[in-house]
Amino acid sequence: MKRYLAGIFPSKDSLPGSLKNGGIYYLELHKNLSPFSGIDLKTEEGKNRIKEALCSFVNILFDLKDEKLRREQVRLRMREKGLSDEDIQYCLG
Repeated sequence: MKRYLAGIFPSKDSLPGSLKNGGIYYLELHKNLSPFSGIDLKTEEGKNRIKEALCSFVNILFDLKDEKLRREQVRLRMREKGLSDEDIQYCLG
C-alpha cells in the first residue's frame, strides 16, 4: 500500500496512510467512552460501518492512482502523435 500511495503522494511519508492508521487507533482506544460521530463501536453495526468507510477510503485512493496512470498513458500517446506539451496540457486540463 505504501508504494502504491507514493505515486499519488510523492513525499517520503504516507500521510493518508498515517491519518487512516491514527484514526483507527483513536477509535479503538476510545470505543468504550462514547459513540464517535453517532457510531457506537461496541456494536457489530458500528464496527461494520467503520469497515465500510475504510473500504470506501481505500477505493478512493486506488481510483486516484488509476486515474493518474490513465492520464499519463494518454499524455504519452498524445506526445507520440506529435502534440506539443502545451496542447497536451490544454487537452488534459
